[in-house]
This record gives sequence, structure tokens and C-alpha cells, in this order.
Amino acid sequence: MFNALHRRAFAGFGLSLFVAPLALSLPVQAQPATSTCLSASPAAVDFGPVPAGGTAVRTITVHNSCRSPVAITHLAASPQTFSVVDTTSLLIPALGASDLQVRFAPGDTGTVSGELQGLTSISPRTQRIALGGTGVAASVRSGNLEVSPSRIDETLPVGHVVGRTINVTNHGQTPMEVFAATWVEAPGTGGDSAGKGLSIYYFTTANGDDGTNSFTEYLGALPKVSKLTIRSGTERTPSLQELLDYDMVVVSSGGDWANPDSAGNVLADYVDRGRPVILMHMALDNFPGSHLSLGGRIVGPDYAPVPQATNASYTDVSTRYFIDQPLTQSVDWFLSFSIQAVNAVQGLGEALGYLEDGNIAAAYNRAKPVYFINLFPYEPEFSGYNGLFQLILNIIDQTQGTHNWMRNPVSNRSRVFTLAPGETRGMVLPVGHTYPLPAGKNYGTLEMFTNDGTTPILIPARLQVTSP
Repeated sequence: MFNALHRRAFAGFGLSLFVAPLALSLPVQAQPATSTCLSASPAAVDFGPVPAGGTAVRTITVHNSCRSPVAITHLAASPQTFSVVDTTSLLIPALGASDLQVRFAPGDTGTVSGELQGLTSISPRTQRIALGGTGVAASVRSGNLEVSPSRIDETLPVGHVVGRTINVTNHGQTPMEVFAATWVEAPGTGGDSAGKGLSIYYFTTANGDDGTNSFTEYLGALPKVSKLTIRSGTERTPSLQELLDYDMVVVSSGGDWANPDSAGNVLADYVDRGRPVILMHMALDNFPGSHLSLGGRIVGPDYAPVPQATNASYTDVSTRYFIDQPLTQSVDWFLSFSIQAVNAVQGLGEALGYLEDGNIAAAYNRAKPVYFINLFPYEPEFSGYNGLFQLILNIIDQTQGTHNWMRNPVSNRSRVFTLAPGETRGMVLPVGHTYPLPAGKNYGTLEMFTNDGTTPILIPARLQVTSP
């Protein structure tokens, strides 16, 4: 039933199932509307942002609590930006429910308010529900790169996934390599931006190496990374308090540690505070004559998911060993990596990917936030870096408790494609997930960028998950 406020608001219309259009204020936060027999869910429809020239469809469920059927006729939406899909009448069975769909197709940018109206076979005869949405730019451009749509807005029931086509155009006179990365926001950020920035402390003994410099450049450019500090492990061991000023520590080795035991102990203390550590290639290499490996507690079975390596051999890893692992979703953008073989997990370690000979490519500790990625940090420079960096993004998502509901798009070529001058190509972005996401709004971003220095394009994404 309507509360007193609703009754006063609709005194001029009579008792109504729906909320009046004048009451709409986006974002819509209306209470469920009811009449003697009927209630509608949602009580007001907010289509959110929709690219001009595009279309969004929302479902309204009308419930009948009475013991006789109720007919709703002359269903119509106004203004013309809104329309009813495939029906002009609806019969709601006794003690049952029926669905109808409403379409929003903005022809221009700006906010639009309207209403859905129908006549019922019971009193009150006129039923209304408020409609609202915002038309946004159909595409966004940076330099010669253009991407459409400019926003992604999807509503799905729990446990569903759909593919959305993203069109990419090269307006330049030369071929353009196009890269993509996706990331999602931690629950509660509640916005269309990149959300809370992540700070990373990169602890390394591979200072000055060209490949390492490339790795840090890419690491600093990761979506969600707002601060990157690089510290040399050949000079000193940082204090625990110094590390605790950062959200994550990434460790790699290319030379001797100043004090491998103290470095390993302070990293273990950091993990004990619930902070994640990513151990990169060589950080656990302990073959004869080398001093590349960390020491202390971090290399023990309570922390490191794999034991210290005692030899170095190299092989290729295929994408098929990664794509089905939970933490390696979307890590299918590379062809192969040259990686150092590690033969076993230790403690509560769990492998994320295997090589053809059974060696481990990546692993994590199921009890503590310690991850091992057995790849050269500079390898992305040669093979396209979405594989390694998507894996790091997935680790970031897991440590933030985020659901990976928006995965890297699928294009004609796996990790990257090249657009000819003037060419437009579509690629599919999987939205949603087969495991149940919590009902509510989820936010994320699709980043499109090129290798020519053009400013990346950030496409805000929103997923509204509805209860089954």
C-alpha cells in the first residue's frame, strides 16, 4: 500500500500503482508501489547512462495479490524516447505476476524523464510508473583512436553473463596496435571512476636493467595503481612501517640482496598484517653460486607457495594452462612466455598454471596473500603484456574482495590486434559471471590504449545485478 506521503503526492490522480513522473530524481530510490491488488518492481525505472543512438531495455514485474486476474490495457510510455516492448496489454493472473519490458533509446545527450501508463480492470483505473535515463556521448576519442560506446551499462539476473560489442576505429594514416585491459571496483566504492587508487612498493635487486625499467613503467600504468615506489634490495631492508604505507609489495630479483634473511622476515611480517606480496621470477631462485633468493620466513612453507628453486631451465607455457583458473581469468592474451620451471608447490600452495612438463608457471598460498609469478618481469616487452598484467590485476581484485565480472574483451587475435588506417573492428566484452554475484550495483572500467603514446581511453562500466 502507498504510505501517507505517496497518497498526498497522488491526490490529483487517484490511488496509483506507479510513482508519478514528477517525483523522479536520479538516481531513483523509490519505495515499492502498491494498490489494493497490484505492486510493481521496480517502483521506478532508472535506465542510467545510455549512449545516444543506443538502446537499453529494463524489465518490470507486476504482481497481483488478489484472487482474480487483473488486466492492464493501453500500455504506453512517454515521451517517445521511451517505449513498451512487444505489448500493449498485460494480464496478471490471480496471485501471480507478469513481466513487461520498457525501452530507452536516447537520440541525444542529456537527462530524460517520462512515465509508463496503463489502464486496469480494477480501481484505480490509471496506473503509472516513473521512467528516467541519461543519454551520453555515443563514442569517445583520443588522438586517432575512437571507441564506442562511451559507457557500458548492463542489468542481469544473478548468475548470468552476456557479450557486449565494443567498436574500435583507427582514424590515422598508419596501422595502429590496440591493447585492452579491464578492472572492477571493490564493493562499496560506488562510482563510475577508477575508485580507490592502489599503492605498490616494488622491492627489487634488478635495478637499472632496461627490461626491469619497462616492467616498472607498465606496472605504474596499471589501472587502479595511483602510487608506485621502487626501492633497491641491494642497499638495505625496509622497515615494516615503511611497507605498511603501501597496499601491496611486488618483489623481483636480478642481483644479490643486502640481507636476504631480514628482507624475507619483514615481508613475512607484512603478510601477517594481511597485506599481499607478489614474488616474481628469481625471487626464490637458490641454485648453486647465486644469491638471488630471498631468505627468512617468507621462503618457508607457511608463506611462499613454491619452494626455492635449485636449478634453472626454460620452456614455453601455452595460454590453455591459465584460462580456466579462477585467478587467471582473462589471462589469455599472450602466445607464450619463456619461464623458469619450478617443480612443486609447498605448504598450502596451489598452482595457477602448469607447463607442458608439469612444472608450475604461477601459484598462490591459500592461507596467506602470497603469490608467485614465475615470469621474467621484462618478458611483456617482447610478447605483449596483457597476460602478465591481467594476472596482477586479478590478484589485486582478489586481495580487494572484488568479483571479476568484466573480463578482457575477445578480439580476432588474442592479446592485441592491429587496425589498418580507417578500419573499425568490433570485439566482444564478456559482462557478468556464471558464479553468483551479489545483487546490487557493480562498477568497473575498460581501458583501451595504443602503442603510439596516445592518452588511454577509459570506458566506465556498471553492472546492476538483480535477484533471481
